[in-house]
Amino acid sequence: MGEIMNNIEKIKKFLNEHNGYITTKEFISIGIGRHLIPNFIKSGLIRKVSQGLYIDNSLLEDPYYILHDYV
Repeated sequence: MGEIMNNIEKIKKFLNEHNGYITTKEFISIGIGRHLIPNFIKSGLIRKVSQGLYIDNSLLEDPYYILHDYV
């Protein structure tokens, strides 16, 4: 349970520092395996915006921001 909470805190911190977006590569860079991403989607923490790109579930995605920074 402690590791799960630690991962959630890592994700929340990252999202706060990066306009609410996180990529699969960034999950890995903060020490969270890609196999755990579906669990965070299912829990409602994040949602998938496009392949390899996720957003804080409490935010609305900005298509111009996504095109500018992630395409």
